Amino acid sequence: MKAPAALAVLLLSAVCAAAQEAAVPAGPEAAAAGLLAADLACREGRDRPWPGYALLDSPVLLYRRQPPLAVLAGSTAAPAGFLPFVPEGYSSAVYVSTAPLAGLDSVFYPSYDLGGLEVFAVPYDGDGEEEAVRTAVHERFHAYQGSLGRGDAFADMPYAPPPGYEDLTPENMALAAVEQACLARALLDGAADAAAVKDFIAVRALRRAKAGPEWAPVEDELERDEGTADYATARVLDAAYGSGGGMLQLASDLLRPGDGDALEEMTHGRLYMTGEAMSRLLDRRLPGWKRRAASGESLFSLLKKAAPAGRAELDRRAAAAMKAYSYPGLLEEAGSGLSDYLAGSARAFRDFAAYTGPRLLLRVADAADAAVSFSSVKTYRLGERTELFVDNPVYEFSSPGARLLVKDATLRVFRGEDGFALYDVILSSAPRLTAGGAERVPAAAPEELSDVKVEAPGLWFSAPRASVRAGDGAVAVDVP
Repeated sequence: MKAPAALAVLLLSAVCAAAQEAAVPAGPEAAAAGLLAADLACREGRDRPWPGYALLDSPVLLYRRQPPLAVLAGSTAAPAGFLPFVPEGYSSAVYVSTAPLAGLDSVFYPSYDLGGLEVFAVPYDGDGEEEAVRTAVHERFHAYQGSLGRGDAFADMPYAPPPGYEDLTPENMALAAVEQACLARALLDGAADAAAVKDFIAVRALRRAKAGPEWAPVEDELERDEGTADYATARVLDAAYGSGGGMLQLASDLLRPGDGDALEEMTHGRLYMTGEAMSRLLDRRLPGWKRRAASGESLFSLLKKAAPAGRAELDRRAAAAMKAYSYPGLLEEAGSGLSDYLAGSARAFRDFAAYTGPRLLLRVADAADAAVSFSSVKTYRLGERTELFVDNPVYEFSSPGARLLVKDATLRVFRGEDGFALYDVILSSAPRLTAGGAERVPAAAPEELSDVKVEAPGLWFSAPRASVRAGDGAVAVDVP
């Protein structure tokens, strides 16, 4: 979605006015100070980001891979090999080590075993301390949500099944773009946001009426859980790093065109932003909204209560907003983008099926409760259960019975109804198989092996035991 000219000028002016240069200290200081500052931002002041949540209520580990540097905060004792360190300007100590740590390859680890101490771990590269702190604040907020005794979310309900491609239309996507423009305008208008807030409410009501009933539950749940997590994270980072630009960046993101899987963007990606935006607007308009959101009320329902409007006014506002934000152009753009994406998806699945080189075929009997994390350049979906990750930077699967790490490779994942999962990974060369530390050549007939490892460029797999065989250029592994 392209920003209307007047709104783009307003946004640019605000961003330029708020831009600040921040000096980043070297060595352990940046990670240590970032963690401690974020924790203080959670705890101090009358207007805390989210009362009851604090980053370091349990230990958090930031780990720079190269050169190795581990910074542990929120622990009352130093693990073996860690030394105390007090960053300048702080009275609290963290613990620091330069020894390499094993098994920290993915985005984050909720329960990493650090010499018998369970910690939340976030690996990072280079000078990415601030992004690592951001990940820690966001994911630890989800742990706080779960600590409220309502499972993994604020409300005691499972996530609704997401709509499929058959439910996705250019009209739905174009109206969603108008929604986001209204939200961006409301954020930038400050205390004079009343008109833009009602415009957003009007356009969303119209879109939901046209799109069908399956969209509202998905949007409400993701906005309540992920949107508030992004909101709390942005508030904490604004205070910890002194940038003050979180709301301006959010407005900019709302005006940026979506990229990648159109359905994923509509049912997941954009809802982080719309949820954060509504949270910030509710800060201005509805005291006590956080308690009500934590009890399961949707942010949209709370915003409607904070800015009530009758049906005639909403209809009038929706029509005016669609005109102001060039709805016909957005509709054409959405239709073209959706067609291009679907054509690209079909081509990607065809290319994957046509590949005849080396690969790993992994079947895991019980993957229902496994931990999965990934960061993908491009993801395509076929139905509800099959995903194709193209040129995937990182995909990690781990369970008590197996661990798979894929970097910069293409893989297809299928999840069955009874909990089993199939992982099909394209490899650049034949994989190396070891069992019990000894190299093996996989046979055509299945062999039951122990201490199984399969490695290739961009692929690492291990399991205490598995059935292994070779066939059609692939190594097939079956984990019971």
